Amino acid sequence: MHTYMSAKGLTAGNEHSTFNEYRDMMVSALKEYNQAHNLGYSDDQLNELAFAGTFGSTQFKAYIQGLATKKRIRTMKIVCIIALSFFPAALIAQRSQVFRFVVADRVIVDSSAGLYAGKSYEYTYKRVFCRDSCFKEVGLFAGGNDECFRISNGIWYIERGKKWELFYSPHKKASPKIRMGDQSYNLRFRQHQNLNGIECMVYDAIPVNATVSGSIQYWFSPRNGIVQIKTDEVTLIREDLRVTNAANTDSLVGGGYLLWADNNKALSLSQMADGQLQLLNRSWLMIVISYPL
Repeated sequence: MHTYMSAKGLTAGNEHSTFNEYRDMMVSALKEYNQAHNLGYSDDQLNELAFAGTFGSTQFKAYIQGLATKKRIRTMKIVCIIALSFFPAALIAQRSQVFRFVVADRVIVDSSAGLYAGKSYEYTYKRVFCRDSCFKEVGLFAGGNDECFRISNGIWYIERGKKWELFYSPHKKASPKIRMGDQSYNLRFRQHQNLNGIECMVYDAIPVNATVSGSIQYWFSPRNGIVQIKTDEVTLIREDLRVTNAANTDSLVGGGYLLWADNNKALSLSQMADGQLQLLNRSWLMIVISYPL
């Protein structure tokens, strides 16, 4: 809210009336900002915010008391909404969460150095809340693009310009669009999949009007957002959702068994895309069968 308040003719009377004048200006500015950015706050919520930003703020109170004691103040012009330092923490503090994407299945190549394949691809991003159901994903997608999301009744929307477009709905399929750098991608639904007990939709990222090397898939959970990313080089999972051996307390039932196989590739090494590691071309997979034949 940079230039949403401009007022003339404020008269310095008693302290209470000065508070009221500022509060009315605050309500007007918040309503204008709310409408311009389609935030969805009710008038009652905006009134509460305005009250907290004036009567409820110790710093603002001291500022107004100073104004009210200056007899010569008859008119004044305020350009931009009152300095952020006058707002209470409840009004301007943005709640945020930090998440980290880490390699889903670590292949240790140097235990003493804690080095494993794909480590260089791991990264952290921040979720900054405008309010409980509206937030910005800062650094989630490659290329420095931040995306704003809004959730209403279990339906996800993504901001495009000044409009909200459908990102996910349990009632109908959506093909949302994201940006990575200067390139737009459509997320095309591939399948439903369970990821560590979380029901997810898997999307292929399809470049719009362009051809790019490599592929990328996103696992999306209506409860958590993007929880896993798979590229040609690595599979990354959100660290808070990763299941480790230490946390695995499962056991085989009587008569159950393990089934394993390999991809039948050569026992030779190939250079990873990051140029730092070499891995065996042959890999092994295993599945737990929890019932007897």
